[in-house]
Amino acid sequence: MKMQKKRIVQCGLSLICAFGIALSGMSVHAEEVDSLEDKTSNLQSQLEGINQDLVTISNEIAETEVKIEESNNEVFRLEASLQISRNNEEVQYANMKTRIKYMYENGSDTLLSMVCEAKSMGEFLNRVDFIQNITKYDKDMLENMVKVREGIEEQEAELKSRQQELLDLQSQLDSEQAALQAKAEETSTDLATVNAQLEAARAAQKKQEEEAQRKADEQLAKKAQEETKQASASTGSNTSAGNNSGNSSSAGNNSSS
Repeated sequence: MKMQKKRIVQCGLSLICAFGIALSGMSVHAEEVDSLEDKTSNLQSQLEGINQDLVTISNEIAETEVKIEESNNEVFRLEASLQISRNNEEVQYANMKTRIKYMYENGSDTLLSMVCEAKSMGEFLNRVDFIQNITKYDKDMLENMVKVREGIEEQEAELKSRQQELLDLQSQLDSEQAALQAKAEETSTDLATVNAQLEAARAAQKKQEEEAQRKADEQLAKKAQEETKQASASTGSNTSAGNNSGNSSSAGNNSSS
């Protein structure tokens, strides 16, 4: 009985040693798998962050393009208004020169006669004031048109400056988008590489676990066979000893007779 217990203990120790060696190898693979899983998780987080940045910057580019389009339309409108203002200014200036030329070159006698033929002082002053008002009207109209033109030119200059700022912003956003896309591609490549390494490590770990299980099963089967043989040998030895003891008793009895 004691021998049988001793053999069981030895068998258990052998199995423990075998499993210990196998687990030592499996722990190395487990550490590698854990490390690669951490790398995969980090790369996935980075890629998600980059993709979110790409969405944000794409929206900013779209908004900037809309503003540039609106700015272009406003520039076209101001350019049309400016051209109209310049044309009106030129027409008013030409009309004023024509009237002045007529009054002072061809109509001096007529104007003088018109003033002198006044029936009263009030009529005389009214006619003089009328002639002055014609000149003042032309001057005021011309000055007003010049102010309008200058105002449109200032608006156009400010708008074009803003438009250039938007174009610079678009260029900057395009550069940032290109950099993010390159980073996303690089991160995707790294993620694919690490995923491949992770799958290989998992496969190696699984193969090693299966191999360890197979060896453990073989050890158990081998020990079971040894135990069976030892039990059979022990049974045969005990049977033989019993037979020999029985023969000895018979011989003694015969001798006494």
